[in-house]
Amino acid sequence: MKLKLQIPMITIFILATMLFFQTAGFSAPKCRVFNDPDGIDLGENVSMNSCVEVEGYLSKVDLQGDLGSLNESDIVLATAYTAFTLQYEDHIEAFMAFLWEDGSDAVAIDEGTITYSGNGYWVTGGLMYPPFGNLNSWFVSDPMVVELAETQATGLQLGLVSSDDSFQASLTAFNGGVEKGTDDKTQINDFVLAISGSSSSESGSFTAGASYISDISETGGDITGYQEAPPPTGLSKTVGGWGLFADIEQENFSITMEYITSASSFSVLDLVDNNDNAMKPATWNLEIMIPVKEKQAIALRYEGSQDFMDMPSSQFGIVSRWLLGEHAMFSLEYIYGRFDSSSSEANSSHTMTGQLAFQV
Repeated sequence: MKLKLQIPMITIFILATMLFFQTAGFSAPKCRVFNDPDGIDLGENVSMNSCVEVEGYLSKVDLQGDLGSLNESDIVLATAYTAFTLQYEDHIEAFMAFLWEDGSDAVAIDEGTITYSGNGYWVTGGLMYPPFGNLNSWFVSDPMVVELAETQATGLQLGLVSSDDSFQASLTAFNGGVEKGTDDKTQINDFVLAISGSSSSESGSFTAGASYISDISETGGDITGYQEAPPPTGLSKTVGGWGLFADIEQENFSITMEYITSASSFSVLDLVDNNDNAMKPATWNLEIMIPVKEKQAIALRYEGSQDFMDMPSSQFGIVSRWLLGEHAMFSLEYIYGRFDSSSSEANSSHTMTGQLAFQV
């Protein structure tokens, strides 16, 4: 049973602002990219990484007109994640990751891959996250670019990397869950193409990249709804998606920026019955992180969306992160969102989240 609390938003904002300038940390929140931990050696050829995240939140959504507001609060085990890396051969590595998230019915295999690495190339096969989007963030809550772009699939990835690791390119082919026609169930007709380049100097580093997915309905955003309820005839055509990102890291600040969008406008029915075009889903995210002390940092976020389900049209956020030690972190985050009145019953939203995370 969830306990609903009525707390004035100005009180939440003042509390968040006070703690924002007192406590912080500066690692990305998702377990898969959480501080790039070295892990625990379980033997000469096996290592393990784990992450546990416990979160408490207060949220309020103000509805349009005289519809009132929706209030919610809870404390949840947000994430429990364990991954194993096995390498018994010089060029061959196996990776297995197990994940439980709030709302899951059971622990699931999040990734399971085998990678062969050669001189300037790699080949990976298995259950993976094809690199559509960079999806970097310093916040507890995922930016909307993650909601639109993150893709999980079983496939084969071919990659190229320069000798100094300054350039990478990859092509991932897979058979997605949305049928492209009446005889599509056994067809490998989806792919993700990604490229990135980086440069570094004594003052910092710069990384930029681009990615393309052949069918944006295959992402975790499921913008068509056809992953859960596919049309009986399959899709008559597909719409791709592309993304751009750039990361800047300096001694006194870091910036991450990203843009994800469909390649063209469409309507859901247009993909089946060739109706008029209606929407072009897009999301964008801009964050800046500023270290305060050796174990403290603050971060600011501005993000937005267009034609993307019931997501806010714009959101602003602040987060305070405090490293409690080498393996633990406490974070406090406040997010304010605004909605498009023409497509949502909501007017604005306020969410405060506290997170305690542990990782090895």
